[in-house]
Amino acid sequence: MKSYVFDFAWGVTKKSPGITFGLRELGKEKSETRIFITHDPDLKGHQKTRERWKESVHLYESNDFFKTMNKVLVGGNSIVMTQHYMFVAKAVSHEHVSIYVSRAHTQFLDFRRARLPKDFHLTDHFTVMDTSEEQVFLYVSDHGIQNPVGHLFISDSLGYRFSHSMEHITKGGSAVDFETVESLDGTFLANRYDVQHNDANIKTLEKPAGALRPLTEEDIIQHEIQVDMKNRMSNDVPAANKKQMS
Repeated sequence: MKSYVFDFAWGVTKKSPGITFGLRELGKEKSETRIFITHDPDLKGHQKTRERWKESVHLYESNDFFKTMNKVLVGGNSIVMTQHYMFVAKAVSHEHVSIYVSRAHTQFLDFRRARLPKDFHLTDHFTVMDTSEEQVFLYVSDHGIQNPVGHLFISDSLGYRFSHSMEHITKGGSAVDFETVESLDGTFLANRYDVQHNDANIKTLEKPAGALRPLTEEDIIQHEIQVDMKNRMSNDVPAANKKQMS
């Protein structure tokens, strides 16, 4: 339907107004054919994979399968869609983006810049980790540290305003070390990079904190001694006490 498209999403979710049990409510203005795309109208020839961020890529929406379309957000490069929200990375340079948010209740057409602390207005990338309760858990990269770490932010109930929750959250590849505990509602686990790691004198990250130390022969001997001592202590406990302890 359209060339030079980098990202796309349907404009309706189960949380959109007028959607009841997957059906359209009568009397509610809703276009179930709405599609969002990130598109570069200036590109010609062979389309290459987008390298980093491009200010010439914009966010568009169409309700008639691109017979007509509207520019929704200038510089909108990447879409992250959930049931409640749409997040868009708006390019401000080749290296940085700002985060914009729209809600299902506004039919994803009212975009606002996410309210983050001043140092995080711009970032090189972000990850939306959970929006199941409408509150957003957002990972924002810390491009000032030479390691794959970032900061965890939690939103208010509208998903626009964010407060800082935790720093130095680790990330491996494309996955943030953040998990939802499905058996315990509202419980989450995250891995935090220990910058100090028992060495108060570390002033740079030339020796990455938290790195594994090579195992030595002395370590193995000490471990065997500890295991042997535990076994002997266990064997020295009288049978009556053993039964009581069990």
